[in-house]
Amino acid sequence: MFSDTPQHILIEQRATILFRLTAAGRMVCVNEPGDPPAPNLYICRSQHGLRCWFHVDLPDALCAEIRAICAAEPPSANLETPPHCRAQLRALLAEPADEWRGPCFTFPAALPPAPDVVLLDAADAERLRPTFGAPPPTYWPIAAIFHGDQAVAICGSSRRTPFACEAGADKLRPAPGRGYAVQTVSAWAQAMRAEGCTPLYSTAWDNEASRAVAHKLGLICYAEDWSL
Repeated sequence: MFSDTPQHILIEQRATILFRLTAAGRMVCVNEPGDPPAPNLYICRSQHGLRCWFHVDLPDALCAEIRAICAAEPPSANLETPPHCRAQLRALLAEPADEWRGPCFTFPAALPPAPDVVLLDAADAERLRPTFGAPPPTYWPIAAIFHGDQAVAICGSSRRTPFACEAGADKLRPAPGRGYAVQTVSAWAQAMRAEGCTPLYSTAWDNEASRAVAHKLGLICYAEDWSL
């Protein structure tokens, strides 16, 4: 059973952060500039159960069958382990070529300082253009680290709603082991909180560098994103 804790409320709201939905809650496209296509099926999976959302074009009968399968999925304390129903859902969706699974995180109350970071707004776009191009309008404000006049690491809001936003971080390569991502993500999260927006972070299970940033920041895994 889902409770009314903040993390479980986020699970209920997760699809509204990631996708643009119809009034009936069907996915139309990804909540990013350019309206990338939404998956056929999106599942937010926690240790307590699953919540699923469907593409606007998926047949109602198939959606009902998927809901029944998801309702029977047993809870799992290890979200990195594939769900029991994975093979069954893949078969129902005709072995989809694209699948995404990865952890979703919230931020702890205390975050490390970010002394090398500057916060930029849209008026500063030209400072980022030589190395990162023109960030989408949703990204601002952006936390950035500069070496001289060159931006070497940034973090902004890759997806945003009035109540929550997802971190979108990037840095120049090679720049290992310097803590750039940790600083920019920390500064971005604090800036979002100052605006009254809940900062969130997500990645793929096999993205070791991104998961290392989450670990260094002490982020709290509250669910898994799973899309087919």
